[in-house]
Amino acid sequence: MARLQDLSTELVLGILEEVLPEDIESISLASKRIYQLAIPRLEEHRRLRKQYTNFQNMVKNESMHWHNPGGLLANLFCNIMSDARIGHYVKKIDLYMDFGEKDGWDPDEVFEKQTPTEKTRLQRDSKTNMDIIDEAIRDIEIIPTEEVDDWLHQIRLGNEDPLVALLFLRAPKLQTLSFVARHSLRESSYLLKTVQRIAGQGSAVNPYSSHFKNVEIRFLEDWESLDLVKAFMSLPSLASITTHNLFIDGRTYEANSAILSEPSNVMEVSFRNGYIPEDAVSELVRGMRNLKTFAYSFTHSWRDEQYIPSFRCLDLLNSLEATASHTLESLKLSARALDLKIGEIAPLREFSALREVDIRTTSCFAVGDSANPRLVSVLPDSIEKLAIRWHKDSFVMWREAVLDLVRASKTQLPRLRKLHIESGDIEDSDALWECFASDETAQLNKMLSFKIQGLRAGGEFLAWVDNVCTCGQDCFGTYRHTR
Repeated sequence: MARLQDLSTELVLGILEEVLPEDIESISLASKRIYQLAIPRLEEHRRLRKQYTNFQNMVKNESMHWHNPGGLLANLFCNIMSDARIGHYVKKIDLYMDFGEKDGWDPDEVFEKQTPTEKTRLQRDSKTNMDIIDEAIRDIEIIPTEEVDDWLHQIRLGNEDPLVALLFLRAPKLQTLSFVARHSLRESSYLLKTVQRIAGQGSAVNPYSSHFKNVEIRFLEDWESLDLVKAFMSLPSLASITTHNLFIDGRTYEANSAILSEPSNVMEVSFRNGYIPEDAVSELVRGMRNLKTFAYSFTHSWRDEQYIPSFRCLDLLNSLEATASHTLESLKLSARALDLKIGEIAPLREFSALREVDIRTTSCFAVGDSANPRLVSVLPDSIEKLAIRWHKDSFVMWREAVLDLVRASKTQLPRLRKLHIESGDIEDSDALWECFASDETAQLNKMLSFKIQGLRAGGEFLAWVDNVCTCGQDCFGTYRHTR
């Protein structure tokens, strides 16, 4: 059997030109001769990797402000169509999608791709940007024939949404997509339709997005639909989804069957600075069998002054418990202008894999009610890190509740190692600082470290065992002894 290093130089060079980017470095190590022949290809590989691995369509202008000049998405797509290897370099796309004509976008401009060797076929044929895009769209099976003219018309007008959908289909190694979802995309997003069609095909016959893992969507004004979120969460390969400023009106929300009929493989979910009704969250997480991280930052800010959304923590935790009681490892909840009683987080006890809990509100837990359970009684014994914010009007009770947690943690929460406490009151944070800085408090649980965060400053105390001097004495890190 012929070996690679035994082939003629012409054959080896031809093979190196066809090798995919993820394999070129490995194959170049086959022998010294192969490496020497592969040097030009390796140099090109490093240049393309630097240029395309993390792509964004925003650039800095002369005044150093970020803007979208237009044409960058189309140029990337045309480059991929002229050299399929480029699509393998694209791992992350960060976009601000826009609609309308821009100086940088000329659909009838002849596409020119500079290559280190001879001209490409596209250059010899003098094809324009739109010619290349036209051929590509007609060659994609999941775009119906009756929609092709509409896609081409929107791209010619400067609508970047269809181009993002095309890149999603032609970048086989794409792992992360981050974009701003404008209101103009809400009703008829080409990206939304494309993702829905891919998700509807199922993993068995789906030739697209096999490496796609993460999506981050920054919603702008008046976006009140979960369709885009559901579509991405229905992709078999998706592992993480993050949204910003997504507001869903709880008065009009109705569950629908837009995808999500099959179990989702999403492991990390983060809803930041928005409002999603508890029944909508329940619909989204219902099929997540491997959910490990859940974060929800609730804000009641709403353009309709007559409507003030509510946050029902117990309903949310019950939904998570029904789906992820044995898989959830990290939980972060933040709700502004809300009092939360300890009893309302009681379901946390049922999360057997939970390692990190971060619950913050303007006031957070109310501990004055005698009906509330002890803080230690609502936490699972798997917990390793706890971050909370105490009630500004009940500092004494909160201090005792936290000290009770510290005392009991040694036996009831054996894995707890970090306790982060935050207050918006300067005097309270100073008093708590003095309390936890004492040797007496540190001795309650020698394995526990503390972090105190006040309104303007904060600090951290290492666990007692981390402060023990090398002398072996209980000097608590003061080194006040004779060496």
